[in-house]
Amino acid sequence: MIESAHHDLADDSAKDLNLLLPEAKQGLAQWTMAATVAGLGITIWSVLDLIPTAGQTSTVIWITLLALFASLMVMSIWYFAGRHTLNMVSFHRLASAAVLSAGLPILIAAVIGLQLEESEPNQVVSIPLNGITIWLPYLILLQILASLLIPWPPLTSIQAAFVMMIFWSIAISMSGIPGWGPVDRLATVIAGFICLLPGMLIAAWRWNRVLERLEQQLLRVHVERLGGELIRAREVHEGLFPQPIEGAVRFEYLYEPNEQIGGDFVSVWKCPQSGRITVTLMDVVGHGLTAALTVNRLSGELERLHAEFPDIQPGELMASLNRYIYLTMSRFSLFTTAACFQIDPVNAELRWALAGHPPAFLRREDGSVHDLECTSVLLGALPDDAYEHGQMSMSLELGDVIIGYTDGTIESRNADDEEFSIDAMRKCVAFDTPPRDWPRFILNAVERHHQGNQTDDILVVCLSYDHPHIQLDPDDSTELDSKTLFLGTNQQ
Repeated sequence: MIESAHHDLADDSAKDLNLLLPEAKQGLAQWTMAATVAGLGITIWSVLDLIPTAGQTSTVIWITLLALFASLMVMSIWYFAGRHTLNMVSFHRLASAAVLSAGLPILIAAVIGLQLEESEPNQVVSIPLNGITIWLPYLILLQILASLLIPWPPLTSIQAAFVMMIFWSIAISMSGIPGWGPVDRLATVIAGFICLLPGMLIAAWRWNRVLERLEQQLLRVHVERLGGELIRAREVHEGLFPQPIEGAVRFEYLYEPNEQIGGDFVSVWKCPQSGRITVTLMDVVGHGLTAALTVNRLSGELERLHAEFPDIQPGELMASLNRYIYLTMSRFSLFTTAACFQIDPVNAELRWALAGHPPAFLRREDGSVHDLECTSVLLGALPDDAYEHGQMSMSLELGDVIIGYTDGTIESRNADDEEFSIDAMRKCVAFDTPPRDWPRFILNAVERHHQGNQTDDILVVCLSYDHPHIQLDPDDSTELDSKTLFLGTNQQ
């Protein structure tokens, strides 16, 4: 498995480098034109230098043919690179072959041209201005141009030049130029190899710049792709949230994630047999993608519980969720605070269970506010046999409003690092003239407090009991009539 992972990484790196191919091919085309002009130029110079010398006709012909051959080879390689699909590894090999094709025939032509100096034994020449020695600046020019125009690693950039330098060194060592001793030849060879360093340094500098630019480009592409995936994930995540409900029990909420997606969630369920409305708030420890993935799993577990136990009570629901989180998520240090409220509109009763969650509030019609305190520890902290849900209940009256929220609301801080606090939340709920939209009213107060410095997900939920108390015969098994009891309620 580890070996396979390494291969995958290597393949990914090769694919990333292949993004440089258009730039590399353009650089090779520019280098080809420059190398062709330079090769023909040095050939014309050599031919003009040899023409006045009698008996050098064959040498001129050979030099001209070799120069044309070099130009033809370079142009063929450029044509091949432009017409075939390559990766960067094969392209670098092709570029090295192009440098070799441009330099080696000219080197052979220079050795042939050196016959002129060798044919005059009485002439003393320390450093000839044509032939083999003029080839070295030509090679340096080829290498530097290649390093400037073609993006490739420094060691790769000198492969072809290094091979030609070996042949050049042999030619220098075997040349019979009068006045050149062994020390002169050795010094010339060493100087030739040192002359390869500037091109290699240029190649290293440009390659590093290219890799940095490629990394930034890949990072930008990755961020854009991740942003698109997060937008899609947010759409899927928000699709799990319920729609508001109107009717006997009104349900509404507002959710403001701190990032693209967050770890707060609310679920609403109406039992088709009893008509009870169950609202569950969850706040996964942390926020961001990890919390959102956890929410998705918990949402599925909630749906399963409601499907198997349609009339499950808040305490039993909290116990079942605690068992699920403890067995599947606690080993990853993933825990959840939760609040579950269940309104029985038939018996005008509220049941609730809060697991490590901030206290909720019940506002009566007369404006009085009652705290719905936490009843147990957060979900997943204790095994099933040690967990006690502590469910509580109380009677409801027309106009009662239950306000639930997540800790991101009360922990919002202002510029002075002061929290919004539970007391401020209580004052909002006790506001003298009750607003038409409780979640928006509370969220506006929180936003005025933190002034854009939101650091956690914010979720505010409101449940309103607005339907008259209707007594049903407990022995009657007939399902409730949604038209008389839940007029306007969204059916599940």
